[in-house]
Amino acid sequence: MKKILQQGLLLAALGVSTCFAQDIPRQPPEKFVVGTTLRKQVTDEYGAPKRQGQTLKNGQMIWTLSYTHASAGGTPHNTGVTPARARTFYFLKDLLVGYEFISSWENDHTDFDDRKVEEIVKDKSTREEVVRLMGRPGGQLVHPMITPTTGDALMWAYVEVRRSGFASLSMARKVLIVTFDANGVVVNVDYNSSSN
Repeated sequence: MKKILQQGLLLAALGVSTCFAQDIPRQPPEKFVVGTTLRKQVTDEYGAPKRQGQTLKNGQMIWTLSYTHASAGGTPHNTGVTPARARTFYFLKDLLVGYEFISSWENDHTDFDDRKVEEIVKDKSTREEVVRLMGRPGGQLVHPMITPTTGDALMWAYVEVRRSGFASLSMARKVLIVTFDANGVVVNVDYNSSSN
């Protein structure tokens, strides 16, 4: 999953055949519902994906559809960044089992304060507390995208690509996935960040 995050936004930021005439704005949570939305509903909304593939998760084959959009003339969240958006949808057969949205545009960026991650307490923090602490999540995952067969996970992810000079690029990325049990209590916190 983290590799898809990197590749999608990196390609979008570079503008390498990834700009779509149709933008991929952040949708309200009720637009695509995990466990209800079908693959055809996503392709009816966005058309054919720029990238698609398969990944094996917890013994199940998952289909991925990825869409990206970038614009050198857009307004980035941070100075010096080419603003880009990436959306990836995960399907078990045709049923949505996860999605993620990442943006480095100012108007809908998905940047989050990673200094607050340590305030999330396993077996204590609730879903409402985590969302209040971290802000609106950019993604949601259910089994088989996560190991537990009940409950779900929320995702916060941010990636930005900077170009220095003609050929030099740097990328910074951070991803937080918080898994909840069926009662909405945290059972796992997975955070990582990297830059080059």
